[in-house]
Amino acid sequence: MKVGVAGLGMIGGDVALGLLASGYEVAGYDVRAGAFEQFDGLVDVPATAMELGETADVLFVAVYDDAQLVELLSAADGVLAARRPPRVIVVLSTVTLDTVRWAAAEGARLGVSVLDCGVSAGAATGRRDMVTMIGGDPDAVEMIRPYLASFSSATFHMGPVGSGMHAKIARNMYHYATRIAAWEGVRLAAAAGLDPRVFVDLVKTCARASGPFDLFDRGIGWPTPSTVDEETRLRAASYAHKDLELSFALGDELGIDLPAARLADELYDAALDLA
Repeated sequence: MKVGVAGLGMIGGDVALGLLASGYEVAGYDVRAGAFEQFDGLVDVPATAMELGETADVLFVAVYDDAQLVELLSAADGVLAARRPPRVIVVLSTVTLDTVRWAAAEGARLGVSVLDCGVSAGAATGRRDMVTMIGGDPDAVEMIRPYLASFSSATFHMGPVGSGMHAKIARNMYHYATRIAAWEGVRLAAAAGLDPRVFVDLVKTCARASGPFDLFDRGIGWPTPSTVDEETRLRAASYAHKDLELSFALGDELGIDLPAARLADELYDAALDLA
C-alpha cells in the first residue's frame, strides 16, 4: 500500500524518510515552498490534498496546528473529498482534543479510521528513536504497526481516540516539570562549587536504579491506593523531608532559591497517600 505524509517539516520529514528507508512508496504533500528539497525524486507529489487522499491507503498528518488539520481534511479539495479516501488517517500533530474528535467523526462518516498519535523524542535523537503513543480502533492500530516501526522504536496503544493526545499532554507536563527540577538541582550544585557536567552524570547514573517513578514501582501510588503499609510510607516521607530541609539550608547559605524543591516538600505526603 502507498503511504502518504502531509506536512514534511521536522516530524513529518523524519516520518517520510523512515518510510522510504523501509521500502515503502511514499506520497508527500506540503504547502510550503522548499519542503520537498530533501525528497527530490524520492516521493510522489500530488497537486492537492484531495489527490493525496486518493493516492494513499494510509495517511500520516504532521501539520502545524488545528486550523491546518481542519483545512487539510475538510476543504473542497481536501483529503476527505477524495472519491476513495485513505483507509486510515494518523494525526501526528499536537492539536486540541476537540479537533481530534471532530476528525474522527468526519472520518467515520466515510468509513475512515482516524487515529491520534502523539510523538516524542524524534527531533533530538533521530527518526527511529521516536516513541509513538496512539489512540483509536485496535484493528486500525494493528494494521499500521509496520509503518510505525519504520520511524518509531516503540509504540504504545493507549486506548480509544483521544488517548494518544491525552498521553502526549501528560507526558509533556511531566517532561517540563522534571526539567525545571533538574535545572534547580544543577544550579544548587554549581553554586556549591561542583562541576555541573559531573553532577549531571552522577544524577543520570543514580537514575538507572532509582528515578522519578521509583515510588510508583514500589507500590506507593498515584492515582491508585498504596499497597505499602503506612509505617513504611511515613518513614519514607520523613527521609524526604529531612533531605529536602538540608537542600533548603544549603540554598539559603548560597543564596539559591529552590521553589521546585519547596513544592516537592509541600506535596510529598500527598504523593505517599499520607495527606
